[in-house]
Amino acid sequence: MVNALMPQSPKVLQLSGIADTAGLACLGINPVVNLPTVGKNLQEQTQNILAARGTNFNVGGRGRSHVIAFPNLYQLYGTKASTMVNHINQSLSIWAFSQAGPALSASALETIFRIQANLIINGNGMGQSSACGLQSKILD
Repeated sequence: MVNALMPQSPKVLQLSGIADTAGLACLGINPVVNLPTVGKNLQEQTQNILAARGTNFNVGGRGRSHVIAFPNLYQLYGTKASTMVNHINQSLSIWAFSQAGPALSASALETIFRIQANLIINGNGMGQSSACGLQSKILD
């Protein structure tokens, strides 16, 4: 029996062949069931509230899955999304410089920030990784 709330449950499922089949195959694990969301979107369920006005919320939805979601930048900002995209892209070097220090170079931070910004701008920013990139670290 696997408990979905336990942090090690995704690892057990992945090692058993239950996860994203593309990710499992390139790791040498025989895929049994294709469940692409296993091992992704682990989050702390705190009592904090984050609210945003979105454009694609289904008020007739099926409950929690429509309320606890990972909206993308365009759903959060609607018609102002392009303004936010420009702001993010123009601010990356400034943000990187502000966080640089003895152990972190502004150049390296900007590279990392650009990768993260690309996921936020061109994807949904959550649970995205290459088939064998970030996912392989979960299985270690």
